[in-house]
Amino acid sequence: MLRYNLKIALRNLIRHKGFSTINILGLSLGMTCSLIMLLMVYDVYRTDTFHENYNNLYIFQQDVELESGTYQTDRCGAAIGPFLKESYPQIKAFVRLGYTRNLLLAYFNDSTDIRPISLVEKQGVAVDSSFTDLFSFPMLEGNPEFAYKGNHFIVLTESLSKKLFKEEHPIGKRVILNEEFHLEVTGIIEDVPKNSSMEFSYIVPFNIMRTFGYSLDGFGGTNFFTYFLLDDEESKEQVNLSLNELLDAQHYDEQLELNRYISHVKEAFLFGESMNYIGLYILFSIGIGILIIACINYINLSTAKSFERAKEIGVRKTGGASRKQLIVQFMVESFMIALVAIHLSILLIELILPIINHSFDSDIRLNFSDPILWLLLLIILAFTGILSGLYPAFILSRIKPAIVMKDMQFSGHKGSRLRKILVVVQFAITLFFIVSTLVLYKQFMYLQKADFGITRDNIIYIPTRGMIWQKYDEIKQDLLNESTVLQVSTGSAIPTNVEMGDINWGKTDEEHNIIARIMWVGDDMDQVLDLNMVHGRFYSKDTPADNDEGIIVNEEIIRILGYEENPIGQKFRLWDMDKKIIGVVEDYKFMPIDIGGSAMIIPYESVQHFVFIKIIPNFKSDQLVRLKNIFEKHNPNYPFTYSFLEEYEYPYFKSVEPLLQILLYLCGFGILISCMGLFGLAMYTTQRKTKEIGIRKAFGASVYTIIFLLTKQYVRLVLWACIISLPLAVLLMKGVLNFFTVKTGINTYFLFLITGSMISISILTILYHSVMAARKNPINSLRYE
Repeated sequence: MLRYNLKIALRNLIRHKGFSTINILGLSLGMTCSLIMLLMVYDVYRTDTFHENYNNLYIFQQDVELESGTYQTDRCGAAIGPFLKESYPQIKAFVRLGYTRNLLLAYFNDSTDIRPISLVEKQGVAVDSSFTDLFSFPMLEGNPEFAYKGNHFIVLTESLSKKLFKEEHPIGKRVILNEEFHLEVTGIIEDVPKNSSMEFSYIVPFNIMRTFGYSLDGFGGTNFFTYFLLDDEESKEQVNLSLNELLDAQHYDEQLELNRYISHVKEAFLFGESMNYIGLYILFSIGIGILIIACINYINLSTAKSFERAKEIGVRKTGGASRKQLIVQFMVESFMIALVAIHLSILLIELILPIINHSFDSDIRLNFSDPILWLLLLIILAFTGILSGLYPAFILSRIKPAIVMKDMQFSGHKGSRLRKILVVVQFAITLFFIVSTLVLYKQFMYLQKADFGITRDNIIYIPTRGMIWQKYDEIKQDLLNESTVLQVSTGSAIPTNVEMGDINWGKTDEEHNIIARIMWVGDDMDQVLDLNMVHGRFYSKDTPADNDEGIIVNEEIIRILGYEENPIGQKFRLWDMDKKIIGVVEDYKFMPIDIGGSAMIIPYESVQHFVFIKIIPNFKSDQLVRLKNIFEKHNPNYPFTYSFLEEYEYPYFKSVEPLLQILLYLCGFGILISCMGLFGLAMYTTQRKTKEIGIRKAFGASVYTIIFLLTKQYVRLVLWACIISLPLAVLLMKGVLNFFTVKTGINTYFLFLITGSMISISILTILYHSVMAARKNPINSLRYE
């Protein structure tokens, strides 16, 4: 029976070549998009799974209850790890991990060299010596048992080793980190895999973090990641049972309401501080949405051709075929098309994946030895075959042979209504994704030029490294001697992306459980950023005592403390320091995303992490050479690197931009698939209306009248899709945009443009068949069949 069904299915595919081609191409495109999305989801889901102890890896997390909501973090104080290891026998080992930012690595050939042979700036991690007990980064050279011991080791990745040492053997060589730390290369590991939650180029001892100003003895703070090795999930539950009570006894961060626990690394990666599950849900939803759009094409075209297959079904039913046998027959056809489509999809994916991996720095591949890939292929095949074939099978199998054999038309009005609904759904889903993606993309582009309330134009910022800390005053004076430089200052953060915050501020007799962002600044920062002083004055070298004892805050701080009447001179406590307010700056947007309120504190520090240089308008690139010479004169061992503040790329956008680009491509595929279905339906409609068109032309209807007749019904459906999907997309995006402190709008012109574009695309799709049908000779049309 199966052989017979396959033979009939194959004959029908060959007989209806046009519809079969559209069905196969539509399904294969849908499968390609959905499978790529699922592979990306799977690639993210298997993050860190290459570690041998992956199933037993856990991480410390804590929830901080604030007035503005719950803040979750995967980081903690340095003392947490050793304390819990001593307190719980279930914990076999722990590792603390801290990131060192981008630091300079210098290689000297021997001790007599004055200048380094090679310099590289990279980000590294500082870890405890038990690092290899938890994590499995394969070592290419060196002994893993001894490579992480002591306080002067450095382990390099393979690519960093080649940059530093070229063809030389690296083990035992001397590397100087940040012009301060003399370290010995004890090992070379493979480059960190793409599916690792850690990103680093070298590993150094954890104690080195103390020299960077971090406390390694405190329980409070959120500076370090702490990982644990446990036997099983039951051990985790036992630890979590008394964890909060045990840590509360240490009396740290008593003013905070904390919920602390340990979680498996997979759970923390997906649902922790980085919230990666959001991106996975988006990718999964769009992948399934496009597959549904492709299945809708098949359903529409199959039910549209029900009239042509009515006689076949009538003959087979008269010959004794049961409805069950017919359902099986049509399901076999559906699965045959799906099987052909999935093979074509695999070929397309093989061609597309290298482009995707190159564009998005990923390592996604079709690994046919992985059973998960076969499971995904089977799920997509089953999902597509059942979803696309089930409804047409039940519709076609219920045709009554008596009606067909009497030459009565099988009209299928219900099927016609369903086809219209499915076309609306198809385009509505596509439009929803298009509008949402374009609005998000527009928002992130808007952040680059938006008005945050401060000046961002004509400002260069340079990371403070090496001798810049010691020679800042000399560098500043040399810069101010340049005619192109208007002012110079320093700051601890990018002014429009101040991430550092705290709640230990305000009055000593009152608790304010509100996050205030903190940015340390030097003299003249108000002139660099054109900060507007509402009350008082800014820091100045002319009043060094105020710089030490004073504090500058924004208007929101004043409102919270109730100092609106006379804020200058009011007492202000920051951590354990007693200050007095000497100035109030006008509120400006110091973060692109609305997290933690709008309170901001601006303490004084003579030198900080960035040097900000305000330059004249129309500053020319060749004038940078003079600035470069100044920095190279005072800081010769560091390369001169600079950026323009107006071109600062937010980390949020860097991580989201690849996702938005993928979504834009998928939206294009969604439009293509939808238009293929519309093309097939238009072809079928013009075939069904051949005689009607001939009669209308015989009675004097013009070509334009016929074209309008054939296109208006589909244009109406696309218009309905716009009416349904646009309000939903706008409602969702308005909610999303509320998370941004500066946001673009969704104007009516934009929505009209989207609607007009979709209608134009639909008209162009069906125009070919409409014009061909309208131009036919009515004599030939009336002779049709």
